[in-house]
Amino acid sequence: MSDDYNPDDFPGDEITEADQEHILNLSDRFIDLANELADPDAPGNTGDFMEAANVSIAMTFAAARYAAFATSHEYDNAHQMRNDRKRILSRLAHEYRLMLEQNLEDFELEFDSNPNGALH
Repeated sequence: MSDDYNPDDFPGDEITEADQEHILNLSDRFIDLANELADPDAPGNTGDFMEAANVSIAMTFAAARYAAFATSHEYDNAHQMRNDRKRILSRLAHEYRLMLEQNLEDFELEFDSNPNGALH
């Protein structure tokens, strides 16, 4: 079995335009919460740029944990899931990479149009 991602291995992954809009709305809610948590003036925060890094790490961990949970529902038992582990990791890493590449490009374009800083 190859470790490479093959979208044909996951035929149920197609998402509709309505699903995509819903996903983006959910994402915006998580980003709003992240911004609230990273607010340097919020009680308990460090008051510096590292708070955003801490929130990013926490969100990445939470996303990984939830992805494992959601993925587990695709299997009937641990043996099946364990046997498919490399494909699961390849699929999720591929999806994350595509999303990260798009968002990095968005911020690069923002820097190009606003040399004083990225989006806030």
